Amino acid sequence: MERIEFEILTNDLLESSLNDLILMDKQAFGIEAWGKENFRYHLPYKYELSFVVKNDEKVIAFCINSKKVEDCYIHRIVIDKDYRGKGLGNEMINYIQNQLNQKKISLKVNVNNIFAINFYFKMNFKIDSIQNEYYTMKRI
Repeated sequence: MERIEFEILTNDLLESSLNDLILMDKQAFGIEAWGKENFRYHLPYKYELSFVVKNDEKVIAFCINSKKVEDCYIHRIVIDKDYRGKGLGNEMINYIQNQLNQKKISLKVNVNNIFAINFYFKMNFKIDSIQNEYYTMKRI
């Protein structure tokens, strides 16, 4: 990876990157992928807490977050398949905590997504609860 940049999401950036975000999301989530309406949905503090990651101006990852009570809630964290396994996920979680100053982070993950669950365990997330087929995990 040559020149990685984190850029806070704005409405203009969302609209100009929307097709790329949808494509990455489909690669990651298949039939559970988000459509345009999901990305455009209003969330509390979405534009202050969400970001994209670029490599030489190409969007290679994104993270859509919002504020829920005291936690920064991760709705979506996706890395382009060509950039997975290179430490970018660690950098993204650390960016939320250090650059966005969000110490408490939570998310939901499918109980069958062993790769993601193991990643979150390595990043010091703990299982807080289970509902249907999803764990709620928190990093405090």
